[in-house]
Amino acid sequence: MTDTVPYYEDFVEIKKKIWSMLDRAVKDRSSPFRIPVFICGSQSDLDGRIVVLRKSDEANNLVQYHSDIRSDKIEKLKSNKILRAPGAYNPLTAKLIEEIGYDAVYVSGGVMANDLGFPDIGLTTLQDVSTRSYLISRVTNLPTIVDIDTGFKSCKETIETFEEFGITAVHLEDQIERKRCGHLDNKELISTEAMVKKIKECFSAKKR
Repeated sequence: MTDTVPYYEDFVEIKKKIWSMLDRAVKDRSSPFRIPVFICGSQSDLDGRIVVLRKSDEANNLVQYHSDIRSDKIEKLKSNKILRAPGAYNPLTAKLIEEIGYDAVYVSGGVMANDLGFPDIGLTTLQDVSTRSYLISRVTNLPTIVDIDTGFKSCKETIETFEEFGITAVHLEDQIERKRCGHLDNKELISTEAMVKKIKECFSAKKR
């Protein structure tokens, strides 16, 4: 990895911060906290690969950046106005949504599963959805809302992961673990008590 490796997006400030994080990761191996970030090799080498970064001051700055976006979203919700949040399944779609002038970006679980080649019956994983959601959220100034299905077996880990990746809000379903798309038949719900427990677990895991 060298500093000559380009990113595709034109968000210059975020690009600088990401590369600064990468530089610190190489130099500082003492921190136990790591953040996965998708990057690409070069303009002619499009095989995106994951690099593990250590947490740094720059990472904290990015967290603060997304916290500000989250706060703005809360204020918009308080306005009692209809907020438009079209679906995005990749970063390019998210950029178009922002350019057109919508209020937020929504990452659909069904569309995400289909784009990955799966039917929407609970086959996607936390890694599948969180990685793509991170890629989407980092290229837009809009709040990003993500469908986390039934919590990917651990609501605590899921909320911690998405919050670290700058996601503004999540959508949690009340179906059994191997859920089915809401448009499909034969869905099976969990009990009210189990769903309340999941919601409480999500809130307990939330740091901001």
